[in-house]
Amino acid sequence: MAAEAEFWKAETPLMEAALNGQVEMVELLMRAASLKDRDGKTAADHARERGHAGLAGRLGSAPWS
Repeated sequence: MAAEAEFWKAETPLMEAALNGQVEMVELLMRAASLKDRDGKTAADHARERGHAGLAGRLGSAPWS
């Protein structure tokens, strides 16, 4: 638990952009989930292939996808 608590003290790029009111950066980072890799797959595709259907569904239905 201590390691997890310590982890969340660090800010992610999305958190940093939100803290600084950088709307365009927040939108860019949120849309990154719908980007495709060199094989044409999204994060949702990779999650689905590894048996994480619930996560794939959440990624696929996200407002930025």
